[in-house]
Parts: sequence; C-alpha cells; structure tokens
Amino acid sequence: MKMADVIYLSPHLDDVVLSCSGQIFDRIACGESVLVVTLLAGNALEPFSELAQSIHTASDFIQKRRAEDYKALAYLGADVDHAEFQDAIYRRHPWSGRPLYPRRENLCRRLHRVDGKLVNAVSMWLKQFETMNVVVPLAIGHHVDHQIVRLAAEKALSHVTYYEEYPYSAFPNALRKVKKPKGYSRQLIEITIDALAAKFTAVQAYDSQLMWLGGSQEKLRERLGSYHAQVGGEVVWLPNPV
Repeated sequence: MKMADVIYLSPHLDDVVLSCSGQIFDRIACGESVLVVTLLAGNALEPFSELAQSIHTASDFIQKRRAEDYKALAYLGADVDHAEFQDAIYRRHPWSGRPLYPRRENLCRRLHRVDGKLVNAVSMWLKQFETMNVVVPLAIGHHVDHQIVRLAAEKALSHVTYYEEYPYSAFPNALRKVKKPKGYSRQLIEITIDALAAKFTAVQAYDSQLMWLGGSQEKLRERLGSYHAQVGGEVVWLPNPV
C-alpha cells in the first residue's frame, strides 16, 4: 500500500470527505501527501437484509459508492485505499445468519458482541500504520462502524488525531455522549476559501448518499455552508502539549 504524510481513516465511503476535505485540500496545496483509507468498503453477498435493500439505490451499489469515492478524492488530490471489511448493513451472525443490525435504529447503538472479533481484525490490519500520522473518527453519533474504527485504531496505534464527523457533528449536543479521548483538546482548523469550495465540489460526487444528506445537491451545499459558517472550519482533537 502507498504511504503518505497523513493517513485519514474513513469508516464508510464518504465520511472523511464530508468531515475533513477542507483540511485535506489545504494540506495537499502545501505539498503534503494524503491517503484516505475506507475500512468498511468490502463487497457483500446476496441475499441482502431488508435494511440493506432499503438503503441500496442501485444494483451495483457498493461499486457505485467506490467510484464516487475515487472521484471525490481524485478531485482533492488524495490517494485512496478501500479495505475489504463489511459495512454494518451487511454483517450477519456467523451461526444464525441473521443480520447483526436489522433496523436503522440499531446502527447507532452499542456494538453487537460478535463485532468484537471485527474490532480485533481491523486493529491487526491497522498495525501497518503504526509509525504514521493517522487521523481517525471520534465516533460522534455512535454509529457502530465509526465505533469499530475508533476502537481498532486506539488498539493498534499509539498516537492518533481524532476528527469530528459531519453530519453527526451538526446535531444538537453532539458531543455530550461521546467518550472524550484523555489528554486531548478540541481544536478548530480554519480552512481557506478555496478549500471550502473544493469541499463543496468533492461531496457532490456522492450521488448515492443525497437522500441522507439533504435530498438534493443544493440542500447539501446549503447545510454544509451553514455548518461551516457556524463552526468556522473543521474540528479535530489533538494531544495536549507535554
């Protein structure tokens, strides 16, 4: 796998672009190399659960989402890697074959005990980045896949930076129930006007996600613009100075 000055871990095929593409654009403009790794981007076999079917917008949904991600990150100038771990909507119990998360409301709750093995597997995979500068999700919103990536990264890597995930970070009291990383402080990253414009363009690549992100390109742009005007940039958590 190609390495980079900074590696961003994305649970799904859009999380990093929605949350961090402004800072990524500015990093690359300053000469840094960036690699975005989406961990839960693996293929899944039919039959799909009712939840997965309700989310699919095309027969080749996973391939379509991967293509969207390549397009968005190519625009920003970042390198891309898609790991083969499965999204929560496809994971099933190894004995019963039943979906681990059969309903949408199950996706933002406690991890199913079976997913403990997935945390370990992802952690082992992440060991290759042990000495790298890695940025990981804070797991705002408690989506199970975001929890898995954070837990696995904390297990595998001794030093990480956290990012707050949009759109969860826009919810009222978003941080109230999040486990705050000890020894870290919240920090605003101001992004340039060009970076914000690049972010608007990059997120528009994710056509398959529009129904969850506002319903139209115009609404998504409006919501992102409002969020950035309110927050002032993108938010990360950095280790406190020693």
